[in-house]
Amino acid sequence: MSKKISLDFLLVILVLVTFSSIAVGQHSISGFLFSPFPGINIYSDDSPTLFGFGFFALIIDQSCGVLISPLFNYTQHFSTGVSITGGFATFGEGFEGFSLSSIFMLSQKSFKGVDLTGGINFILDDFVGFQAGSVNFVLKSFSGFQVSLLNIDFGSFKGFQVSTFGNIVLNDFTGIQAGLLNINKSFNGFQIGLVNINSQFSGFQIGIVNFVTHSSGFSLGLINIILDGYNFIETSYNELGYLTETIKFGDKRLYTIIGFGLSSDSSKDSYLFKFGLGSHMQKTKRSLSLDIELFVQTMTSNNTISYIYNYYNNYIDEYNYYDYDSSTLIFASLIQGDFGTITLRFNLGIPLTNRFYITAGLSYNIGYKIDLINETLIWYFPSELNYQHPYTFFDNAWYGFNLGIQISI
Repeated sequence: MSKKISLDFLLVILVLVTFSSIAVGQHSISGFLFSPFPGINIYSDDSPTLFGFGFFALIIDQSCGVLISPLFNYTQHFSTGVSITGGFATFGEGFEGFSLSSIFMLSQKSFKGVDLTGGINFILDDFVGFQAGSVNFVLKSFSGFQVSLLNIDFGSFKGFQVSTFGNIVLNDFTGIQAGLLNINKSFNGFQIGLVNINSQFSGFQIGIVNFVTHSSGFSLGLINIILDGYNFIETSYNELGYLTETIKFGDKRLYTIIGFGLSSDSSKDSYLFKFGLGSHMQKTKRSLSLDIELFVQTMTSNNTISYIYNYYNNYIDEYNYYDYDSSTLIFASLIQGDFGTITLRFNLGIPLTNRFYITAGLSYNIGYKIDLINETLIWYFPSELNYQHPYTFFDNAWYGFNLGIQISI
């Protein structure tokens, strides 16, 4: 019986406390709202709240001062000032000032000021100011500084945007953008990331992979894919006796080179792999062109691949463990093959049509290879060349040539 009386007494106290909190809110003096009781503080006066403090949460019409509560703050109409809550903050008709929340912030209208959230920021209208959170959503325009793990903006963006994982802007972007993945409809400014994807691009971008549909800017990356840029397929023959198919794609000021070739000597059963960067210079489509290219090419054979594979297996059998440094060296040797070159090539193009070129070029080459036994990189002069060029400035260097054709794609 005593337990039941105690429970009934607590329920009565809880009801009284809740209604006491509401009563205090409704009759607050001079815009000050304070309740020493737990409960939801509802302040329905037409005048804005200058200071509100709730032990549970605040639900008010509007504010022009400071709101503090541990769970959530809600203002029905446009408010200004400071909002601090340990949970959720919701602004019915927008906010101007400083907002700090731990989990979630929602502004149904525009927001101007500083927005800091440990979780998700969701702005249904325009944003002006500084915004930081784990994930930021802005449905209309953004102007200012935005930082988070992931930024998603549906409207235009002007300012500075930084994210750990990705930035997605579905409209025009003007400013500076940095993230692992950057995706924009239209971009104008400076962009840096591992992967950059833009429909329209103007400015300067740095990335491992840059993909652009239409570009009037400069792309610096290992792989540049620009659909209206410099895109060619080249078939060529060089001084080492390799027939090579090369894809060149990107911007004419800086394009990516990827190639694969076979030795013309069938007895060697040897392959060539090529990767590098180049720059294209041409005054008009029917004038002579000059490509300046810097690339690394490696030559390997089936015998070499078999040797490295057997060496790797014997190493594990002998030492009975997997050594990271040695496996990395073996992997590099598989890529390297018999030997490789660092090549600087000047390639002249003679246009027969706007899309078809005859190419001829001279190159300066430095040979090297990986010594798998001594685990060192050594300079190397290929046995395919039975002559030593003068004036190469290096014992393991030589001058080469290439002849080929090039077709625009």
